[in-house]
Amino acid sequence: MLFVYPSFLWALLALAVPIIVHLFNFRRFKKIMFSNVALLREIKVQTQRQRSLKRWLVLAARLLALFFLVMAFAQPFLPKNGGKADSRRKAISIYIDNSFSMNAIGKDGTLLQMAKLKARDILGSFGESDKYQLLTNDFEGRHQRYVNKEELLPLIDEVKTSPTSRRIFEVQTRQTAAAANQPDASRLSFLISDYQETVSSFAHTDTTTETYLVPLQAQEQRNFSIDSCWLESPFVQLNIANKLRVRLHNYSNEYLENGSLSLKINGRQKAVAGFSAGPNANSEAELTFTLTQTGWQACELSIIDNPITFDDRLYFSFEVAPNLQVLSIDGPGVSNNVKDVYATDSYFQLIAQSQDWIDFGLLKKTDLLILNGLTESSSGLVQEVTAYIQNGGDVIVIPSVLGGKSVNNLLSNFGLAFGSESIKQALAVREVNLQSFVFREAFESKAKENMDLPFVQQHFAITASNQLPIEPLLKLQNGEWLAASLIAGKGRLTIVSQPLDAAWGNLQQHAIFVPFMLRSAIISHSTTQLFYRIGKDKSVQLGKELPKMEQGYKLIKQGFEIVPELSNRNGQSILYIADQIKEAGNYSLQSGTASNPSIAFNYSSAESDPHCLAPNELANKTKGRVHIFENMEKNAATSLAELQADTNLWKLCLWLTLLFIAAEIALIRLLK
Repeated sequence: MLFVYPSFLWALLALAVPIIVHLFNFRRFKKIMFSNVALLREIKVQTQRQRSLKRWLVLAARLLALFFLVMAFAQPFLPKNGGKADSRRKAISIYIDNSFSMNAIGKDGTLLQMAKLKARDILGSFGESDKYQLLTNDFEGRHQRYVNKEELLPLIDEVKTSPTSRRIFEVQTRQTAAAANQPDASRLSFLISDYQETVSSFAHTDTTTETYLVPLQAQEQRNFSIDSCWLESPFVQLNIANKLRVRLHNYSNEYLENGSLSLKINGRQKAVAGFSAGPNANSEAELTFTLTQTGWQACELSIIDNPITFDDRLYFSFEVAPNLQVLSIDGPGVSNNVKDVYATDSYFQLIAQSQDWIDFGLLKKTDLLILNGLTESSSGLVQEVTAYIQNGGDVIVIPSVLGGKSVNNLLSNFGLAFGSESIKQALAVREVNLQSFVFREAFESKAKENMDLPFVQQHFAITASNQLPIEPLLKLQNGEWLAASLIAGKGRLTIVSQPLDAAWGNLQQHAIFVPFMLRSAIISHSTTQLFYRIGKDKSVQLGKELPKMEQGYKLIKQGFEIVPELSNRNGQSILYIADQIKEAGNYSLQSGTASNPSIAFNYSSAESDPHCLAPNELANKTKGRVHIFENMEKNAATSLAELQADTNLWKLCLWLTLLFIAAEIALIRLLK
């Protein structure tokens, strides 16, 4: 049997006090005068025996009551392994959760402040010769090694809130890796956290390590956050009302109404919308805005919500291009219909090249590629165009009057092909897919009702592999496609089954041809990813390839700057940022006088849900594989003693104290 507070055992010396008092009382005599004591002799002997027995019983009750009272304060317990103490040096790893959720208010300040105090308390429960490790969500290199107690104290004081969120099993894996360097030590790990449900997934417990969970609970668990946003149209146009949709989430059990959501673009207020949300439910809001200038747009969505505020803002960015680049590679004798369409608006910059001489370097700057009436397609063309589509480019393929076989070597890479012979049959277009990416919102509602549709005199059948996600655009009366689209890789491939020739049909002369070609170009310049998450996204894809600059590129935000690694692959630039970004916001990518793309970073949404696991829920989730500090009012020494002991005896000692006090009272009152 061992004791949590063995120093209290000195109080057992107080047992001498009742013994001395009782011995003194035994020697006290009281004289009573009788005329004749002969008749009292027998009674006197019997009374002295009873009084002596009563006194000894009272003494025993008092001694036992005092003994067990002292034992209760010393807190005895039966240790594990039959009392065989582990004499090895200890290697103690302490994890402090410093994510945003730890800014919530607890009983004694913020949870992070309470966690640091508890870490110091745990530290004080072990010896000077033991080794210690501190871990936070930042996974800093200096925290990977074990240090002594004196070195660890300032590290605990330096812990600050971090935007990085870690799952518990990641922390446990990190602790296990560090503990492997302490093979001759007894290993203990302490994890101090609020144990949000979204991050509380545990690794299989290392049997060589004693794991202790220290849960902290906030006084209030509610939050409202901006989860995400997206543009309703993949292309933002100037001087036209554009729609932005925003998803919000209510993480409380109360209904929220009359919330206000605002949108700023380049620091200026552009739109405001109201919203409401039910308990623990999503809500969507719609904002309409108009832009009057091209270039990169740095945007910010915001709401007002307390006490958790880190997710009350969502930053995003996109580019409004000054023009669209269209490249048309033409076969011999093609008409000027494509050129005429894009010549109507200076916003579209069309470059036409012959199939006999192609500058593939232009593909890096091209938004839409048109293969119009090719009579041959070299292996180099097939390779370049295939890579262009896979990396996010949009391509329209229009067959030649001489046949579609000339481009089948390209189409076969995507499971498509033109028929070997044309179908000579006059057919009208039966259906226009008004929900497709091309024709959605291209026509007014009245125009849809009595729409005049094109016809064909002959066309090529389009064959496709099974289960390809083909999107029909124009469907003929016989069920075949006049035009269809396929998402391939990151890009899109659109095919037309009729050459642009009057002998084959009137598509190129029909009014529907103009929106078909213009919207195909507009949508080809879709926005890049609107925003990235700190700690989750380690790289940024910029779409087009950036030129190599001698001075390199920097990400800058209000005096803060980093130098990311830039890599160009397949006509795209990729920035590798690792964990260098710590603060949410819109960052500008700069290099000398080059154009400055805006890149938005936001905090992880994993911290938005404030629901935390209670000690009993942790016990169910870990299935008894770890120890849990359930009573945070106790210090670490007391909690460790309780968790490490098979049987705690202080409660039994307290009951025995009360029992012997009651026995003493009964003896005094009942034995006359």
